Amino acid sequence: MTTDGRAAYDQTALRAAVLIHEQLSRRGTQDTAWYLSEVSWTTAARLRRQIALAREHGWHRAAARLLGDLTAVL
Repeated sequence: MTTDGRAAYDQTALRAAVLIHEQLSRRGTQDTAWYLSEVSWTTAARLRRQIALAREHGWHRAAARLLGDLTAVL
């Protein structure tokens, strides 16, 4: 992975973490364990890779749409 690709990956991971945090904070589940099913985890990982690839190619609209899909899965 190139330096630019790594930066895009890190940025996407950070955005996903922020979205997860916001969702959990709104629900008041800070003290509750939160688990994903294997299907959801696999889907989230696939979407994460697709977001990174879209960003590497400069496809910002595609990345934004995929990030919305990732948020829905989480």
